Amino acid sequence: MSPKIILVEHGDGVIELRLNRPEVHNAIDPEMAQNICDELVRGKLTNAKSIILSGEGSSFCSGADQNWFKARALEHQNNGRPYQLRDELLTLSNLYYLLNKQTCPKIGVAHGSVYGGGIGLLCCCDLVYAAPHTIFYLSELSIGLVPAIISPYLKHKLGEQVARKLALTSDFFNARHAGLVDLQLYDLDQARTLAIKKGRELGGNDAFAQTKLIFGGKCDDGSFLDRDQRCGLLEASIMAKDWSK
Repeated sequence: MSPKIILVEHGDGVIELRLNRPEVHNAIDPEMAQNICDELVRGKLTNAKSIILSGEGSSFCSGADQNWFKARALEHQNNGRPYQLRDELLTLSNLYYLLNKQTCPKIGVAHGSVYGGGIGLLCCCDLVYAAPHTIFYLSELSIGLVPAIISPYLKHKLGEQVARKLALTSDFFNARHAGLVDLQLYDLDQARTLAIKKGRELGGNDAFAQTKLIFGGKCDDGSFLDRDQRCGLLEASIMAKDWSK
């Protein structure tokens, strides 16, 4: 079975983290989330001078895997079995927390479809480059779920007013106008090449991490709900949803 993430070393401490579930548009499942957490805590990414975040296949990331949510909900509803969804959601929450708190430069490279939690990943990056025709969609509300886990990162990156509007309207949006995308490039290869070049440039600057701290670069869960409470909100919406439709 193929690994769910791929690390590509580009020299000078620049490491590219590629999501590798192209058959499902790089949807995040518990194993992928745990793999990324492990790399951020004790793997190669702990020593990276810059992190490039990208996706294999036709899309960057379609958010959390809906088949994962559906399986857990039906298992509980149909069989009454204990489920580990809350623990798995906390792992997903830790992914965003750990990625966001990294002080080294992080550059997202978006292409294809970027939905829900995929937008959350980009909100944890310092810069975002996008290939043409990339589609951005904060999709949770339209499918009856709550964007609880990614909400602090949306607000920190986009501002509360924009984040609230996107979350409540649950519609496709112009990511450059919203302040999510910094550069729209001619194609994915160019976006990745420029991201690596910028990663080398910023990764060699020792003042980068300190400058991020001045501007709140280590945004934590700054909402009135803590991470466990937000996971509980998402868990409740997953369990209440009619997955038979």
